[in-house]
Amino acid sequence: METERLILRRWKESYTEDLYKYASDPDVGAISGRLAHQSLDESHNVIKNIFNGKEAYVVCPKEEGKAIGAIELKLNGNTDMTD
Repeated sequence: METERLILRRWKESYTEDLYKYASDPDVGAISGRLAHQSLDESHNVIKNIFNGKEAYVVCPKEEGKAIGAIELKLNGNTDMTD
């Protein structure tokens, strides 16, 4: 999926370093409801085990192609959100 400035694509293990770069920032973790990543292995495991959903995407600026965020579409009433 593409917009004028962004590309959404499936997560791949090659995004591990990009994910770690932003997910190791404690301020990013707080916003996402998760703790900051402590290692590249942790980021790799997140890609393999959490960002593996059918509609989970990495957000990349077109000009750079590096991961700057994540988004997942939850369908048919499925959600991670609590009341």
